[in-house]
Amino acid sequence: MSMYDHLPDMTNTEINQLARNRFVPYDIQMWIALNGNIQSRYYLADNPNLYEDTVELLSSGKSALVKGLMVRAGHIKDPEDIRTIYEQVKRRDPGNEWRLTTFFVSRVGYYGRPPIEVSDTPQDVIEDVFDMSFNRFLNFRGGGYYLHRLIAHSKATPKMAIQCSQQTKDTRLQRLGFEALARLNKEEKK
Repeated sequence: MSMYDHLPDMTNTEINQLARNRFVPYDIQMWIALNGNIQSRYYLADNPNLYEDTVELLSSGKSALVKGLMVRAGHIKDPEDIRTIYEQVKRRDPGNEWRLTTFFVSRVGYYGRPPIEVSDTPQDVIEDVFDMSFNRFLNFRGGGYYLHRLIAHSKATPKMAIQCSQQTKDTRLQRLGFEALARLNKEEKK
């Protein structure tokens, strides 16, 4: 008997661990996408080594969070699909800029590593997350971290850079705003 035959007998914890495994085979990925608990589908969506059929199956589901995790993992690259998923996540969880930032802007860096940019996100989505969160994060102790991630994104807009460079509450954010303006100016000259 193969592992696949034992999947119905496994606990949720065991299935969750399989969903996290980068080397899980196709048949087990598909089984988890069809039959797994919601947490296992979250882990599966965030798995960097998904098969195309698994991505399609998870994309056809109802969970906006699963779709957001697939954007973050780089499985969904079409700008229109990303905009649609962004609106679904935003509508499902209004005011949760943390979730929008981690799904559409950058993954959190671990062990001293910098955040990993979600490069497929369209520029208008990045700016919308920034507009929603600028005042709230600026006045929230520690919230500047999310604004730092937004302004450091390669698709930051001049409007975002100017707003960050003009504020005076967070000197690091102000410096990042000036750096973003310089970067945008340099790109414009090319």
